[in-house]
Amino acid sequence: MHIQSLVPTAWPDLQRVSVLVRVSGLPAYGSSAGPNLFLFPDLPGAGQAGWAGSPTLGQPPSDVEGLPAEASPETRAANDPAQLGDSRTPSPYPDLVLSVLDQHGREMATTYIVEHKEPELEFTLHLPAAEPGATYVAQAKMSWNDEVIQTVQVPFEVR
Repeated sequence: MHIQSLVPTAWPDLQRVSVLVRVSGLPAYGSSAGPNLFLFPDLPGAGQAGWAGSPTLGQPPSDVEGLPAEASPETRAANDPAQLGDSRTPSPYPDLVLSVLDQHGREMATTYIVEHKEPELEFTLHLPAAEPGATYVAQAKMSWNDEVIQTVQVPFEVR
């Protein structure tokens, strides 16, 4: 896994910066025959039109965080933090942190992508107090299994 490029683009309003990051070597996921959809077959109403699992649509209460009471015992056990222990296989996907640093190296804006799976993505980060003409640094930090495997920094100006 490798960060190929990091391209920051400051917006004319001096309050935002778009950060485009390209990553290579990510493990494949999903089906090549169609879009990558998340399916939850044991959730009530799965497969019925209009059900989205939203609390506003009447999602049942849960005693395991995020799961309805009607979820199968296998699904409940697989998602119960008390039963997970250390037997889980680590994710093959890296975590990615995108940041904008000011001229003193302080973080101005940050976003975290857990288990990053896309070869290319673009985020807009909001800069609370950018100075016109000042040089900032866009930073992408990739980690896997809690170990930083690559950091890329690219300076840019806000004008």
